[in-house]
Amino acid sequence: MDTVRADFRAGTYSAELIKLLSVPAANIGLDLVAIEATEVYSLYFRVALTGGICLSAPFILCQAWLFIEPGLYPHERRYAAPFLLSTTFCFAAGAIFGYAPLRHGF
Repeated sequence: MDTVRADFRAGTYSAELIKLLSVPAANIGLDLVAIEATEVYSLYFRVALTGGICLSAPFILCQAWLFIEPGLYPHERRYAAPFLLSTTFCFAAGAIFGYAPLRHGF
């Protein structure tokens, strides 16, 4: 899955993503207002781009690993698996932690 295809898939669901991301503002009584003429289109584009990057990040990192891995010594390859697993876990935990407190009104 390349970034363009992931952007397209995220763009397909950008309206639902915007509704999901606007829930924290609605919880504290804020209304989202578009001030400029192109702001609504820009919001859909930014949500699609960010969603596409999040969807394609594992595949991009896998391709980077497949490029780097042949040049490593065996003792250097041992450190890669824990690093990749912890990076994936921290990315998911950061995404959840970045949204969850806002959803509950903290």
